[in-house]
Amino acid sequence: MASLDRLLFDHLASDPSGTIFTVERIADDPTHPLFPTLQQALDNIDAHAVATVIASPGFAGIYGDVGPAVQDRQARVNIFTEEVAKQICSARLTALTSGGAARPVPYDHPSVSDLELSEDLLVPLSSFELNGSVLIRNGHAFTPVPPVESPNAMYWFMSAVFRLGLQTSMALRLDPLMHGPATEFPRVFYKMWMYGRQLDLSTLTTMTEESFGRWLPSTGSSQTSEYTDYVWSPRDDELHLTVEELPRRESIATRGSRYFHAIYHPKSSRFIHTDGAIRVFTEEQWAARCGAHVRNAGKAGQRVKVFRLDEAITTEALTTLCAPYFVWNYDIAKFCGMDVPDAFLGSAA
Repeated sequence: MASLDRLLFDHLASDPSGTIFTVERIADDPTHPLFPTLQQALDNIDAHAVATVIASPGFAGIYGDVGPAVQDRQARVNIFTEEVAKQICSARLTALTSGGAARPVPYDHPSVSDLELSEDLLVPLSSFELNGSVLIRNGHAFTPVPPVESPNAMYWFMSAVFRLGLQTSMALRLDPLMHGPATEFPRVFYKMWMYGRQLDLSTLTTMTEESFGRWLPSTGSSQTSEYTDYVWSPRDDELHLTVEELPRRESIATRGSRYFHAIYHPKSSRFIHTDGAIRVFTEEQWAARCGAHVRNAGKAGQRVKVFRLDEAITTEALTTLCAPYFVWNYDIAKFCGMDVPDAFLGSAA
């Protein structure tokens, strides 16, 4: 696809609804200011690519009964939607991993320019007003960094944070692309039943060696991950939990791994520290990481911290946070206490 107009790209990248909705919305509204720009981009799509989409079984099953002109336009919309979504995800990773700026985007925006940044470029959640899934400060709306391609990937995690009353002790990374004036910023609402359970750690707190495993994704789960590793590691008087969902090689240009770490203190029966991150890989780094278990992977890739919680929490609260952080990973959902059909579960490796 040809180089995308900057105004159109910025508009699509800033919308948490996702391109699957925003592109269609503009394409169906000739009065939209960006309609002519989008129309030009659609016209520029290669005719052979359009014909390939129209001939695909999935497209024919949905649009097989409409006329050629409608098929042609819908195929162009589908191609553009998919391609620009990849460009947005790639731009997000570039913004997150590019160093040099004292206050990287969006922290250079006037509405948050007074906030002190942590070493990991996190800011206190308590500095913002929550409106649905949107964080508002000084008339401007922001969102947390989504750890995978879907712009709504942190929606359920944030809901859990506020349900547990942890907003005063949570720090998080703001997304560099999804922000805008609060009065114009889209609000999204989703429903999904997610909960945690009280883990039985009695067999783990007395162990002297690591306990670990790996899940391979099933056909019913997201196929953008290579596998998910976990390890319980005893260290002095603490027990560390590390979980990482490694993306497939073909996805590393648009997403990093989802990485989750927590420290359990047996004497208090509390997790005294919890944090989440993504790890962004080059081809070589991905290959090295893929050949090792997370317990032996070291500091593979470039880590971008997504959130940090310093408040001590129960194991039930821990699983209530872990499950939505790995939303759509059904093996982690099962681990955290959700009732998941066997067809959605991967196999142990």
